[in-house]
Amino acid sequence: MAALHRVRPAACAVHARRLPQTRSTRCCCRRFGAATPLSEITTEAIDAYRERLLAEGRLSRRTIQKALVLLHGILKRAQRRKWIGSNPAADAERVNFKRSGDFNVLTPEQIRAVVGAIDGGRRRPS
Repeated sequence: MAALHRVRPAACAVHARRLPQTRSTRCCCRRFGAATPLSEITTEAIDAYRERLLAEGRLSRRTIQKALVLLHGILKRAQRRKWIGSNPAADAERVNFKRSGDFNVLTPEQIRAVVGAIDGGRRRPS
């Protein structure tokens, strides 16, 4: 009867409190939440979800990737508990993104300006 298994809403509330409330968590839970039977989560459904999110353009590729990684982890746990026979997210298309490698480094003058703004212009003893 694993194909008919549903996650109880009470259990979802417990798990939701354990998951950090991020954009990717909310995004994943809206599509594949407590009302979705595990049998309806297929590789094709995950691929369609991925394509829809990419086409909408509201979320970054990184956020979409995080949502899919979260879903994969949830389904992996369901598989370990024998609620499903295989993890449909394992064969789903991945979201690739290229890290720019760029990051902003503050100059010493900028650091002093930030510290000054935090201190309200007061100088701390050295």
